[in-house]
Amino acid sequence: MTDVTNRRPWLQDIDYRARCYVHGTTRSEKTGQIDPAYGEWAAHFLPLPLVREAEANDWGHELRSFAIFGAKRRLFDGRKLDDPRALMPQDEGWLTYRRQQAHKYKLAAAWREQNAPPANGIPGLIRRLFPELSKRFGA
Repeated sequence: MTDVTNRRPWLQDIDYRARCYVHGTTRSEKTGQIDPAYGEWAAHFLPLPLVREAEANDWGHELRSFAIFGAKRRLFDGRKLDDPRALMPQDEGWLTYRRQQAHKYKLAAAWREQNAPPANGIPGLIRRLFPELSKRFGA
């Protein structure tokens, strides 16, 4: 598959500007260039209650993706990136779905933590799940 951004440098520029606006920037130790600080929020997003809620409940990645997409859309339309609140989702259904998915993920992670095989592998799991059988067969 051909990378279309190589033929359209303005797409790379819009993507870079949108990511820098949402993520903030940092200087790369390898190249010395200014790059987006991936996985972070820019300082102007941090006071927003929705950002704080998303980070506290583990759905910040989805919210950042939404904000980056909105920033790209604004840049394509020739509008300025001057208000971080304009990039936040207004659809309550989208927010409800993300909150539900984060809650399900937390429940699944707790279940995995409780039911994961111990360090000694499958025999340890069998001993834990079927203690009477393991005593009976000496496992």
